[in-house]
Amino acid sequence: MDENTLEKVANFICGNGDDYPQYRTSSQLTAFFARAGLPRFVHDGSTRVWWVLDCLKQCSREELAAILKRLASPKEYGGDKVKVAQALRGLNEAVYIEGFRLRLEGLEPKFEKV
Repeated sequence: MDENTLEKVANFICGNGDDYPQYRTSSQLTAFFARAGLPRFVHDGSTRVWWVLDCLKQCSREELAAILKRLASPKEYGGDKVKVAQALRGLNEAVYIEGFRLRLEGLEPKFEKV
């Protein structure tokens, strides 16, 4: 993924501001990565968004896909339909330049080409 896209995803994960469905603290970032199947990332207390960006840069394509799917999953937001809709809208704005979008098939996030 392009570095600009990774920066947008990093900001989305951190949740700084009203444009994002969930703000994540240091410990919540570590827990998020674990839920996405990447328990090797443990926040070290550094600036959250730069730390997350560094983690994303270390990820394989498959790992990035798992992170994006987790960000789009209703499970990540406790089934809150407003937050899920906000997440899908925001993620798709961030990744459209990469030539795909996320959608839900039932409760399962899926990728589709644009």
